[in-house]
Amino acid sequence: MRRWLIQNVCFHLVLSQNHASEFLVRKRRANSFMEESKEGNMERECIEEYCNREEAREIFENNPETDYFYPRYLDCLALFRTGIFRAPSLTPDSPADLRSCVTVIPDQCKPLPCNMDGYEECRDGQATFTCICKPGWQGEKCEEDRNECIFYQNICGTAKCKNTPGKYVCECKTGFFYNSTTKKCEDIDECAENTCSQICVNSPGSFTCYCDGKKGFKLSKDMTTCETIPNCLPLNLEKNYELLYLAEQFIGIPVLYLRFRLPEVTRFSAEFDFRTYDKEGVILYAETINSTAWFLLALREGKIEIQFKNELGTKVTSGGKAINDGLWHMISVEELEHSISVKIAKEAVMNINNPRPLFKLSNGFLDTKVYIAGIPRRMDNSLIKLINPRLDGCIRDNKSGNADDWLINVTMAIRPSTGTGVMFALVSGETVPLALSIVDSNLTNVQEIIVSIQNVIVAHLESRSLCTSKRVQLRLKISRQQLELTADSYSVITYSEHHLSVLEQAINESVDTYLGGIPDVPVEATPVTVFYNGCMEVKINDRELDLDEAISKQNDIRSHSCPLLLQRRPEVMDFPSDF
Repeated sequence: MRRWLIQNVCFHLVLSQNHASEFLVRKRRANSFMEESKEGNMERECIEEYCNREEAREIFENNPETDYFYPRYLDCLALFRTGIFRAPSLTPDSPADLRSCVTVIPDQCKPLPCNMDGYEECRDGQATFTCICKPGWQGEKCEEDRNECIFYQNICGTAKCKNTPGKYVCECKTGFFYNSTTKKCEDIDECAENTCSQICVNSPGSFTCYCDGKKGFKLSKDMTTCETIPNCLPLNLEKNYELLYLAEQFIGIPVLYLRFRLPEVTRFSAEFDFRTYDKEGVILYAETINSTAWFLLALREGKIEIQFKNELGTKVTSGGKAINDGLWHMISVEELEHSISVKIAKEAVMNINNPRPLFKLSNGFLDTKVYIAGIPRRMDNSLIKLINPRLDGCIRDNKSGNADDWLINVTMAIRPSTGTGVMFALVSGETVPLALSIVDSNLTNVQEIIVSIQNVIVAHLESRSLCTSKRVQLRLKISRQQLELTADSYSVITYSEHHLSVLEQAINESVDTYLGGIPDVPVEATPVTVFYNGCMEVKINDRELDLDEAISKQNDIRSHSCPLLLQRRPEVMDFPSDF
């Protein structure tokens, strides 16, 4: 037996002469006659001594583990015993000595055969191993990712299932988050995070920021913050303290109310400078304290008209040339002994016979109330000849077509003083079926003229002529078939059947016409809510609009007079004294 061992070892190993001698004379610790009856021991058989395959078989008592162990055992000998000619690979994890190298060979899990990412536990066996996989992994070595999105088709509910190594993710569209309890994608309320600087409107999967246009703000380029709308063309709105502006009150009540208590010999008279483009309105109204007698000075068709009532009866007279040409005219009204004289530029245009005084004395005094640019409300239907009391104006009438063949034809001559504002709009409740507006462009000194139907912009044109001293001609023509926008000889035509049908449905019901702005509607109802600033002349369906005939008008609107441009002071340049 011993001779066979030596021959067998020599067959597999080639030793040096000295080492071979040492090996042949080395004493064995278990060389008693009982050695063959002892169970194999790895420490005794293969570490303290060299073991052959048969001795290794006695240790493991099975072929699979022996076949796995012995080639690796020879690799360990090659590393830590001289004279063993094998070429084992050296790694940073190589053992430090022969004992460490040999003792780990029987452990099938060293080095780790399982996939590092996918395994949870490695179990040693007889020349084999078992990899216990983490959830989401499979395969002999846990190297295969399990696609949960295929195995469990409804694992994410209404969300999209995305497979990842060892797990899965339920994904939602931008603006939504996944609720793991309900397995649904739910909307993220971005407005709850104060995303917008002023007004935020949340919508499914998104949000929109708005600014309060009525307070002079517009949306910045970042689409979340608001900025003040600048004046691109400053107007001179300073009022001359020597002049009385007659269009302060649109509802027709007087701008100024005066009460005089005059002595017995006094007769009524008035003299003032006057100009307007308006063709109809009340200039002056006077009455006694008990309203039994009154006197009215007005314009009708641009000409002076007198109405009065006293104890003798009533009278209406008009005459002279039209004075609504925008020029200054000096007007005087004087009660003479038996007549009333009206002069324009000191030239008599009317002499009205009146054998009795206009107003009757009371307790020796003439107690008179005088109203400028308006009449008392109780007199609206008490005049001899009814008149529109509002004086001033620069707006035209509105005419809408019938449902069978309708047409909206708006022409404007505008000179805006700010780069953003609503010029014309049709409003129905809280919706804006049609709006014509200007907005600042992203380009310097460029504005856009836009047409919107509800909250959708359907047409737009760029213009560099706005915010200058020149007036820009605009035209908006809409029919059932098309929409045409023209500005400065440039045109754009759209044939959006859907949006035009929305507009047609609105005008067939009930709409209100607005110029220069819109009422309080939800901010998302239309792209622009800012008031228009500047001058404009308007025709709708070839008919001029008169603001004095409007249902309502803000008091700061000048109907028939456009403010002059504010003259910029020239810059003063300092030159050196020796220039």
